[in-house]
Amino acid sequence: MNVLIVSTDFPPYSSGGGGQNRMLLDAESLAASGAKVTVVCGRAKRPSISLAKGIEVIRVYFPDIPPHSLWFQVANRAFILKLAKKADVVYAYAWSCSLLAKSIRAMGIPFLVRLAGLPKLNVTNLFKAGLSNTTISEVIFFFGLGPVYSYLLSRDIYDSTHILLDSRHIGEALERVYHCSVQSKSTVIEHAYTSHETGCDRIEDTKKTIVFVGRLVSTKGVLDLLRAFSILKERFGYSECRLVLIGEGPMRQRLRKESIRLGCSDSVFLLGRLELDGVENTLRRSKVFVLPSYNESASVALSEAMSFGLPVVVPRLPWAIEQTLGYEPKCYFTIGDVQDLAGCLLKMLSLPLVIRPNIKHQINDVAKMNIVKLLEILAQQKKSLA
Repeated sequence: MNVLIVSTDFPPYSSGGGGQNRMLLDAESLAASGAKVTVVCGRAKRPSISLAKGIEVIRVYFPDIPPHSLWFQVANRAFILKLAKKADVVYAYAWSCSLLAKSIRAMGIPFLVRLAGLPKLNVTNLFKAGLSNTTISEVIFFFGLGPVYSYLLSRDIYDSTHILLDSRHIGEALERVYHCSVQSKSTVIEHAYTSHETGCDRIEDTKKTIVFVGRLVSTKGVLDLLRAFSILKERFGYSECRLVLIGEGPMRQRLRKESIRLGCSDSVFLLGRLELDGVENTLRRSKVFVLPSYNESASVALSEAMSFGLPVVVPRLPWAIEQTLGYEPKCYFTIGDVQDLAGCLLKMLSLPLVIRPNIKHQINDVAKMNIVKLLEILAQQKKSLA
């Protein structure tokens, strides 16, 4: 089976979003199953070809001007369609191939798109997070470019052969916000986990580290987390604990200034983006993982934290409840309530360390199996689509 993956970004040279990391995991799963995988993506000053774990990665140039997904397709339309002719199925990340979907379908090639977020929800989440807690670049991006991404989303929905949803929450939001039902042509990736031996263990964390992994943007709730951390140190006496933030984004300087104002800057560590090994080493040595996001589809970072058996703190929202179903220890807090978030952190920090030596990489096994089977089914339909 020949699979062409199309994504504006693709690790390791990417914006660092969880969606691109999910595409990498899918590419590795397909390659491991025996499929020939070609990835065409951007983020290159000039065209280049590389190999990663049996995956051919072709990086192409496009103008570094928002909206990136649009210019990526416009600048590389002919090249992407040429690659598509050789594929049994085309698998694209949301918005990365929307304008080419109809042409790909016309060639008799099945087109699978993965939806991981909705533009209208992003605007709603800005208001929930509070405009005073956002940056100017975020406001311009969501309000100025929101209509463009909504149009690209509509093309993904109507011109695709099949839709892959990162969670049931996304499917429900499509019906609620966009009044569009995709039940007849969609599959939800299950983020279930099962236990099997891999020999990973955790290390005792004497510094009581609270860790966050994700983009430093307002809708991730990072300011709420910083303020809750300050309460934890001052009111509950956890003077020795520290907050580690892994990721980059427009809120970085705002977080640094706010930590100084709150008097906890000596315990707040902004590590920037780390390679996967660095993230895993940090998780292994941490006490609690927290993701106070106002909206997610399915968080790769949360899955990784659960795979290490970390206590997790997440908002009492559909996406978080769905992804943590059946997992312990966890604590839900009311989104936007800093006091409640601080209380959850206190509760999880008080738990004794539980070593789970055979748990690593148990999460996403079902997801990997599903993506391979789904693409095999679509590839078999190639002739009937001609």
